[in-house]
Formats: sequence, C-alpha cells, structure tokens
Amino acid sequence: MNSTKLSNLLVSLIVGCIVAFLFQKYIFLPYIEPDKSSFIATAKQDVFGPLNKEINFIQKHQSKEPVRSTIETEWGSLLFSTEGAALERLDIKRQYHGQHKFIRTITLLDSFALESKSFLLLFEEDTPLQYDLVDQTNQAEAQTLVYETKLQGASIKKIFSIDKKNAVITLKIELNGVDQYKTWQPRIMLKSPFLSGGVDEELISSIVINNKNTFSKKMMEKVDPDQVWIKPQLFGLDDRYFVHALIKDNGLLQKAYYTMFSQKQYGIMLQAAEQKGSFVWETTFFVGPKDLDTVRAVDVRLEQTVDYAGWFEHIAKGLLWILKLLFHYLGNYGFAIIMLTILLKLLMLPLTLTSDTTMKQQKEIQKKLAYIQQKYKDNPQLLAHERNELIRKHGVSAIGLGGCLPILVQIPIFVALSRLLNSSFELYQAPMLWIPDLSARDPWYVLPIIIMLSMLASAFNADDKQKLSIIAVALLFGAFTANFAAGLALYIAVNTLFGVIQTNVIHYFRRR
Repeated sequence: MNSTKLSNLLVSLIVGCIVAFLFQKYIFLPYIEPDKSSFIATAKQDVFGPLNKEINFIQKHQSKEPVRSTIETEWGSLLFSTEGAALERLDIKRQYHGQHKFIRTITLLDSFALESKSFLLLFEEDTPLQYDLVDQTNQAEAQTLVYETKLQGASIKKIFSIDKKNAVITLKIELNGVDQYKTWQPRIMLKSPFLSGGVDEELISSIVINNKNTFSKKMMEKVDPDQVWIKPQLFGLDDRYFVHALIKDNGLLQKAYYTMFSQKQYGIMLQAAEQKGSFVWETTFFVGPKDLDTVRAVDVRLEQTVDYAGWFEHIAKGLLWILKLLFHYLGNYGFAIIMLTILLKLLMLPLTLTSDTTMKQQKEIQKKLAYIQQKYKDNPQLLAHERNELIRKHGVSAIGLGGCLPILVQIPIFVALSRLLNSSFELYQAPMLWIPDLSARDPWYVLPIIIMLSMLASAFNADDKQKLSIIAVALLFGAFTANFAAGLALYIAVNTLFGVIQTNVIHYFRRR
C-alpha cells in the first residue's frame, strides 16, 4: 500500500468517525442547554430551605386490603389505589391496524413499591398512606376520584379528575385544618415514564420552562442533584416517546426539583409554599406520548419536548405529515418509510443529475489543470495566466465545489428525516416483516448489512484511488448503523441502495 492510498484511507476513517459523532450528538441524543434561572441549594440559601426528598409514611394498622380503581379513557387505562391515594399503573392506549394496543409507562418498582407511586402527597414529616375512596363519578368530559384521610387533626381530600380524551390528570388537594396557625408545606411527586425492553429506557431527560418562560432540556445523568427551580411554568421528565410534566398550578408552587429511585427511574418533586391552617392546591399534569397532535391538543408548549424540534423542525413536521399519509394507504410504517425515501430520491433527481454532470466536468477540468501545471512548472507567470484562462472559461464552481452544492441542499432533509425516524412515537412498537419494533434495532442486522453492501457496490464505479476509502467507510458505517433504530436504518438502507441503482442507471443511459 503506497503513501497516497494510506493517506486516503486515514482521511476516510477520520471523516467516518466525525459523521458518527455528529449522528450521535445531534440525531440520537439532541441536547439543549439547561436554563440559568435554577440555582444550586447551599446552606446560605436557607430562605428556601434544604431539598426534602424523604418520604416518611404513617403506617396505620388496617385489616382491609387497599381498594384499587381502574379508570378507562380514550387515551389509556389507569389504576389508582387507596394506599397513598396514588396512581400505581398507567397503560397508554394506541390504535394500530384497527386494534387497541397498550403501552405501560408507569408501574411499581419492586424495591420501591410505596415510594414509586405517582401523585403521592408528602409533608415535611409525616405522609399519610391510608386513604378512603369516598366518591367516584363519571361525567361527560372526565372521571373523578375523591379520596379522604386524617392527619394531625386535619381533614385531607385528594380529588383526581382524569380527562377522557386527552392524557391530562388534574389533582386538587383540599386541606381543612383545625389549628389555623399550624404550618403545612405539601409536596407532590410524579414518576418519570419507564419503558421496559426494546428501547433505551435509561435516556430520561429533565424538561423545564422556567419563570422567565425559557425552555431547557438536559439528560438526567447530567442534572445536579441539588439543583432547584423556583416557580417553574412547566416541569417534568421525558424519554424518547413519552413525557410526564406539570403544566399548570393555581399559584401555590414554590420550587421544583428531581429525585431518583433507581439507576433508571427518576421522579419530580413539586413543593408548595408554606400554608397556614387550610389551603387548596390544584395542579394539572400531562402524562402521554410525544405525538404532535396529542400534545397540541393539550398545551402547545409541549411541542418543545419533541426531539425533532429545532433548526429543521418545519421540515420534520412536513415529512411526518407525508409519512402518516403514506401509512394511511399502505397500512405499515415500514413500507411508508420505503415509499417516502423513494419519493424523496425522485424529487432530488434533478439535483442528482446536475451534481453528476458537474462532477464529470470537474474531472475533465482537473486533468487539464494537472496538464497545465506539469507543462508550465518552470514558468510561474505563464502557469498563472493559463490557470486564470481555464477558470475564466469554465467558472470557479466547476473547478471548486460546484458538484457538492446540490448535495448540500439535501442535508437539511436528511438530518430532519433522520431525527424524525429516530424519535417518532408513531414507530414505537410498529412492526415490519422480520422487524417487531421499528423504534428498536434490527434484531437480525439485515438493514446494516444492506447499507454496507450498498456502499461497497458504489466502489465499483469509483476510481482506483477512491475504492479503498469507500470500502473503509462502508465497513465503518455498516458497524455503526447496527445500533440504529430500525426505522432510521431502513431509511438509510433504502436511500443508499436506491442511490446506487440510480447512479448505475444514469451512467448506463449516458453511455448509450
């Protein structure tokens, strides 16, 4: 192997690694810097007090078993219990091929069976565990559950209102105290969404809209455990497909922060300002999928949690609309992705033809330029004159990056579609042929192999100097895409394979 080939190989490997890094950073794990309105709690900031993450249950002897109530809505199935008057299980409902399928996003943890309940009402010292279900009503737009308990002489009501159409739960807390001078500081806790198997369930992010209306998002592994937000307008947690967040309260919320149950399970703590005697605290939560139509129906601010929002948001939304339209007719998101990819390739055909023609011209001009440099190497003035004449005749773009400009136009579409396919809720647990879930990796690695073979096939049309570089990049990219979500890998595979076929067809007709 000579030095030129070795140099080309090294350059190709470096470029491949850079592309892999950019995919990981901007497509797989979109990262938004946290807002600066939060602070790190210290001893000097005692006006806010330390972050209380403790849960101290009052264990009362009670012979009867907890009463569990199942609430069925258009969007999900919810299981509430009198033990803590809390939510123990949440199954999100989705329709696929005319059948309802349930996706569990909240369940009890074995090691934290009590602490991991959602919508627990906590106090600084004692937290009531035993409640009575005193009322359950089914209204036109919502179902209501009313729980009651006693604590230190005070009467406590927890009133849940579950929206029938949207993934919204409103919790109203009414505390009537005997001692009008006694101070209360209530807290509400909600778990992060948790998906088991097939997806990267550990990818939990904090989502915040602070008191200055600034949105921020950060991976939970990078959130400082002592960080706290003062009176946020929206506060919650999300994963790739679901979000659990406070979207409204009646003004009692003072600060919000995060807690952790296990390595993969987090929760939000919402703490009200100190209340004397009696108070009413009303909060509203969204606990549903990161689907554009779903979040828009509840709160447009939740659109910011969708991971393909950003620079190419409008392109991604347009592509999603087309993808859903194709799914309506084809009945399978895998086939819809294939058709969308082919349509985009055909739409870009004029740019591809322009790029191919320009690249061919560039090769001819580069040959002429090399000839001029060799012929007039001993006469710098004449060499400069002949080079300028060549540039004047053919233009700078033909000698420089003219053939690459049409490709650059396609980059926003590629990035937007890649982000969309890697984080779209529509692909979660959507099957295609041998693939049970388009949001998870290809279980048989068929798509990465197709990508690698397609890229290797393009080496047959390349110059001898470029073949080794193409082979190196093909092997590297084939290995890298093995960890891609199958929906994204399917798009890249079809795009690469169709590109090779398209190039060969163009070259065939131009040779005739």
